[in-house]
Amino acid sequence: LNKISESDIEYYLLAKRPNNTNASLNNLRRNLSAFFTWMRKEKLISENPCDGVEPYHIIEKPIDHMEATEVEKLKLGCKYKRDRALIEFMRSTAMRRGEVPAVRICDIDFRSGKLVIFGEKSQKYRTVFLDDVTIHYVREYLKEREVSEGSREPLFTHIRGDKTKGLDADGVY
Repeated sequence: LNKISESDIEYYLLAKRPNNTNASLNNLRRNLSAFFTWMRKEKLISENPCDGVEPYHIIEKPIDHMEATEVEKLKLGCKYKRDRALIEFMRSTAMRRGEVPAVRICDIDFRSGKLVIFGEKSQKYRTVFLDDVTIHYVREYLKEREVSEGSREPLFTHIRGDKTKGLDADGVY
């Protein structure tokens, strides 16, 4: 391992190329680089052979988004007040679907629209805000459920069945 050179790394990645994407090859190069960085810190080698290996070019796909007319069709197609409230809630806060089930009604400050959530990806708390339109639809949904704004119940529940049990991430579609 202490005799591996930059050209050995390039040859290894070249041999892996037919079965892997450029992103996978970059991940493999990063893993090797981390290993050789550890070896350098332990003074087993003098320099990291991966330092001179250029990353493979990755073409980023454009983000697919809904047009305004598609969003309006989606909103008009809601059968239940919960669905409209959920759409507005996710639009306003930009929360991930895995973060939504953890929100309880009492977590929301309905005067300011402020909500502190635990980020699924970042593993940190962050503040999001509900706009006036979202607060309106959430309040309509809560009136239909006959639940007060200070309740400790989950914000979004199942339409049928146990109304005290919140949706899981798969229910937020």
